[in-house]
Amino acid sequence: MAKKASTTKKVEEASVSANGGGFDPILEERKVKALEKIANSVDALTLWFEEIDKEEWGPRIEWYLSLWKDKFIGKDE
Repeated sequence: MAKKASTTKKVEEASVSANGGGFDPILEERKVKALEKIANSVDALTLWFEEIDKEEWGPRIEWYLSLWKDKFIGKDE
């Protein structure tokens, strides 16, 4: 809990200096919560990508990439 308070305080200090003294604590708290949610989502995706069985996905990824290439890049020239 202390880490969250520390993060909020740093955001408050940065906002006060950036806005010339104007500060909306509710808005800043919402910004911090949103950024924490985004960070948690990116972390979860990172873990998922690290855990997938890459050997099993190889042919499947090749197939999807070939479809993407045919659709957006074009056939072999």
